[in-house]
Amino acid sequence: MKSYLPKAIHYTTKGEMENALIEYKKAYRNKEYSEVLFQNYGALLKQNNMLKESELVLKEGLEYYPDSPAIHLNLGNLYCKTEIYALAVSYLRKSIELEPESIEARISLINALKNMGANQLAMSIASQSIKLTRSFKERARIVAPLIEMFQTNSSTGINEEFFMKLYKDCKGTILENKSEPEKIDLMIMLAQLAMVLKKSDEAVKAQKEALRSIVIEMNKPSKGKLKKDFVANWHAFNWNLAIFLLKQGSLELGWQLYEHGLCVEAKGPQRWQRSLFKPFTSEEVPIWDGQKNVSVLVLGEQGIGDTMMFLSLLPSLVDHYKIKPTLVPGDRLVQIYRRTFPDFKTYFYTELENIDRPHYQIACGSIPRFICSASIDFTSRMQLISYPELKEELRQRYLKKAGGRKIVGISWKGGIQQPKRAAQKSVEIEFMLRVMKDLDLFGVSLQYGDVKKEIVGIDPDNKYIYVDTEIDAVKNMDKWLCQVSAVDFVLTVANTTVHGAGGLHVPCLALISQYSDWRWLDDPSVEQSYIYPTCKIARITLPRPTPSEYGNILEKLNALGH
Repeated sequence: MKSYLPKAIHYTTKGEMENALIEYKKAYRNKEYSEVLFQNYGALLKQNNMLKESELVLKEGLEYYPDSPAIHLNLGNLYCKTEIYALAVSYLRKSIELEPESIEARISLINALKNMGANQLAMSIASQSIKLTRSFKERARIVAPLIEMFQTNSSTGINEEFFMKLYKDCKGTILENKSEPEKIDLMIMLAQLAMVLKKSDEAVKAQKEALRSIVIEMNKPSKGKLKKDFVANWHAFNWNLAIFLLKQGSLELGWQLYEHGLCVEAKGPQRWQRSLFKPFTSEEVPIWDGQKNVSVLVLGEQGIGDTMMFLSLLPSLVDHYKIKPTLVPGDRLVQIYRRTFPDFKTYFYTELENIDRPHYQIACGSIPRFICSASIDFTSRMQLISYPELKEELRQRYLKKAGGRKIVGISWKGGIQQPKRAAQKSVEIEFMLRVMKDLDLFGVSLQYGDVKKEIVGIDPDNKYIYVDTEIDAVKNMDKWLCQVSAVDFVLTVANTTVHGAGGLHVPCLALISQYSDWRWLDDPSVEQSYIYPTCKIARITLPRPTPSEYGNILEKLNALGH
């Protein structure tokens, strides 16, 4: 009987995976069962996103080879890919039990635990696994998931001694005679470890050394273009460095490196970390780079809040560079900016065929880079303008219901499209109710979405929190902005409400948790947004603020109300 397995293995060795998959399939149907067949065929099916088929093959393989560490490893990796992390951990632990020195299984287990949110356990496994490594390259692979974990959530508690040892190890390895490609990888790793240890200067120094090595490598006669995977990783590294520097307050370099976000893939429908609609290619309309006395098309970013924040700096940009801007902020914001910037042309997407082609174009998220390079004060000088008639109508409505109390706009949920992120940005509605009661305030919900049932469940008579069902921020951002302008002040978590209140210059207290992102400085002594002059900060610990944090919130709200 003809055997297909040797040919499949031959193709695998040569890296011809498409041909290998065909031959493994024939071998499987031919029942040429062996550990290597189930191991490799299952892995290739997973690689080609044939996940159900992969699961069936790997599980069948365990029936024949229950003590195969490789099949357990591949099944664990499959469940990581399908985000069934509890099962992944089970199979990966078994793989390590069968082959205790397997670095691959340990790296996969660390990744699975990280993705489950079991950060301390992931670090514990990494600390044990480091002892089994034979080279810095292996140690770097083990620590990579932990670095990613820190970059996703810089509040993660770290074992400083563990990371410092790796940091020194990395520096020592760099001192050895290494080729330029090896130096690049080591410098990137050194910068990443420096970020974990919050060594800003060292991270920047390592990034510059990596860039120098890239230039040397590219200038060699034998070298051509950089590999696609390396380019993607370089952009991702610089994007993470930008986020780190912005949180540390290193704004000039942070905003320069923020440009890399345009080239970094993101999970979810937006595809890129900085995603925007471009009516013209860069060839048709060049990217603006600080030229004066020219027309510039200013494009909105994927997040409405971010677009509002960046456009608040536009007047400073116009004054300094003498540019003539045309705005495409996104359809939900067009009427707001037509009213706020009557001297600038602002377009809906459907109107772009009528647009006069400008000299240049720029994403609004690139504005801070030019604000920094020109040493312009970062504080926004712009004030959004809401409809005065609707604002007054809403104001009178809320005054009647408030019964003499101060009216505070409240928003308690952030990141609602990503459940994991929402838990890191949101407070419980009961927390807001407690604040309203303790300070005898009248709360008006500014929260996105249908929250009426949520409020009725805790405040059935709307004595302390009122939901105005005529306002829907998703359907009509303009009306929502009028609602924000109708309150005395705002209490909100870090979401679009901050940008609405900040843009309107309505006094605002933003609740910033230990999971805060690049829009807020890490320095606990900073109690003010560096962009919005009327936005104060109260730092909180989630899932529940401490008693002292709660007292601080009450104190700051009292100050806002007077």
